Amino acid sequence: MKVIKMFLISILTLVVIINVVLFYKSIFHHDDIPNILGYKPLIVLSGSMSPTFNYGDLIIIKDVDTNTLKKGDIISFTDSKKYNTTHRISNISNIKGCFETKGDANNVKDIGIVCTKDIQGKYLMKIVGLGSVILFIQSPIGFIILMSLIIMICIYIYLSEPRRKKSKK
Repeated sequence: MKVIKMFLISILTLVVIINVVLFYKSIFHHDDIPNILGYKPLIVLSGSMSPTFNYGDLIIIKDVDTNTLKKGDIISFTDSKKYNTTHRISNISNIKGCFETKGDANNVKDIGIVCTKDIQGKYLMKIVGLGSVILFIQSPIGFIILMSLIIMICIYIYLSEPRRKKSKK
């Protein structure tokens, strides 16, 4: 039971630290995607890159030297409407440091080109469905359910400790 208790406390502590860092960075650097050591979590909100990743997946992007990017790489960038978009490089533009992009599920290339200043990072990995869980937790009912579960686990751990000590005596 002590191992489980320590594991839960460690995971909870790690989640709290990550959230505090991301929250701090989002408040004081609101124009940038919050990151931890150059890694940035993003939630997929469309199906434009299906089947590579789908709505509700959590993707991790990493800061990248844009000189190393090539055709076929998946990049996240800020588009002309200031939305973060993650699409594949379909072609290297004639303009130095710029790229043409296209979503895997889209029939046509994106309008305009993506230049170095707009690139947020290169796709590294996905965690299937975790974005949907995060979106649910961010909703009022999801937050209430999460907090209730955490409180119940803490109460269970707190109440089970004295019983174990009594049974040892």
